Amino acid sequence: MPAPITIPADGRVWLLIGADSGFESRTEIYFTRASVTFTPEDAGGRGSCAEDYVTARAVRSREELPAFVQCAAEYTRKHGEVEARRAFYEDVHWKHGQVHVFVHGLEPSGYDTLTHVFPPDPSREGTVRNRSMDQVGTDYSFELHRLLSLVDEEWIDYAPTDPTTGLRQPKSSFVMEIEWNGSRAAIGAAYYSPDLPGTCRAEEVNAAALEEAPSDGKLREFVRCAALEVETLGYFAAPVLSEGPCWKHGSIYVFGVNVETGEVEFSGRESLCAVSWRLPDLFEGRDLVQVSAEFGEASWYYNVTNAKTGAAEPRTVFVKLVRARGAPLLVGSGYNPSAVDSSQ
Repeated sequence: MPAPITIPADGRVWLLIGADSGFESRTEIYFTRASVTFTPEDAGGRGSCAEDYVTARAVRSREELPAFVQCAAEYTRKHGEVEARRAFYEDVHWKHGQVHVFVHGLEPSGYDTLTHVFPPDPSREGTVRNRSMDQVGTDYSFELHRLLSLVDEEWIDYAPTDPTTGLRQPKSSFVMEIEWNGSRAAIGAAYYSPDLPGTCRAEEVNAAALEEAPSDGKLREFVRCAALEVETLGYFAAPVLSEGPCWKHGSIYVFGVNVETGEVEFSGRESLCAVSWRLPDLFEGRDLVQVSAEFGEASWYYNVTNAKTGAAEPRTVFVKLVRARGAPLLVGSGYNPSAVDSSQ
């Protein structure tokens, strides 16, 4: 079935071929041949940036943000930085409510990252961002530089302070790399979303709530909040996360894996502490600990043996990389997806 895609100005495209799997058991699939045809699309079917089919006012969801940013990048390339800067600050096409276009320099440190365009506060233009670490441990400038050194465009999910409420709120940004006055820069737009990790209030994010209604979204939020505890308390967070009622309930518990050794540093399940996550037969020889550390966050899917029934059960786990006293640590938790299916 034909699927429309947007190709960046340099014409590069990544094509990934795979298969959807529920991970119920081991599956081996061999792709021996693949054929793909790229056909230019007529703008009449979908609209184009020139026809103003995407505006800030029209952005209502995460899915609509990439087209808005791509058109902003196209506008910059076509009209130049001076006109783009004026338009992003002044034209209602490019700003409405919380939705606006921003442009930041690309440097690994916020202390070297310049703000080029920022409509909510024009006085920040030409100043450095400084370090911007959110409550779930995301250094925005570092992550922006890291991602756009690997790909041309990507999402960044983080939790800054919402200027309209003064509260820490989840935010999702779509960013692309462009050239701004001869230097590397990121152009993007963002919106606040309740679907991403937010305040980490114990009454909203806890093991009992995840046990009662498990989902991938709740699991990510739970783990990111647990990671924030480690960022804040260091290894003193271990007993809190291992035994605290907020972090341990029923089959839900939190664990921490030392990336350098593969050993479990703490866990709400005592038997897990005796396990090395680098055993050759675990994950069929793949070193998911190292891979997860390189990506910063990752989901794991595998089978575990139920101690009571002896039967193999699937497990969905989410992990996030943090540092405790300088040591890299993967904080994670998980749930049994088959329990969700049986309850529906």
